[in-house]
Amino acid sequence: ALINADYRITMTVPLREQIEEFTTKITVIPNGFSFENGALANHWKNNRPQLDAYKRLGYASGTPSHDVDFSSIAKPVGQFLNKHADWKLTIVGFLDPAVLSNACAPERIEYRAATDHVNLAYELARFDLNLIPLESNNVFCESKSPLKWFETALCGVPSIATDNRVYRDCFRGNARINLSL
Repeated sequence: ALINADYRITMTVPLREQIEEFTTKITVIPNGFSFENGALANHWKNNRPQLDAYKRLGYASGTPSHDVDFSSIAKPVGQFLNKHADWKLTIVGFLDPAVLSNACAPERIEYRAATDHVNLAYELARFDLNLIPLESNNVFCESKSPLKWFETALCGVPSIATDNRVYRDCFRGNARINLSL
């Protein structure tokens, strides 16, 4: 289907480069957000949910396929939590608890159910710091869009991401993403 299509659209330059091995006529259109999603994020940025006394490292996983990604940072996250009693790890969505079983005490982890996209900004605004781990040396992960970064950025939450080409471009300001509301 890819080869026989008249035209192809993808969301990152690394993904375009992968597709160019098979065919041409590819346009990069980065992932974005709707006016409604921007307005919801802005609301929660300005009205952050009042929680308990803990600060939160946050990780939002849309599918159960991200266990390998998170396992790459489980040990340092556990070390951080063990050193800083005023922080918790909040997992929104899917993550096998076994990935964290030896990293830190279970009471330092808050699990929140996967949520509809319309409620995602609320969950992200609960974070103090967003984690974006990706499996290293994985072509698929190297081509992922910066969705996890800009969704939390819209909520006013900073992120720490795995060093890959897409996130390097975002953090250096080379990405073509308009976050203005």
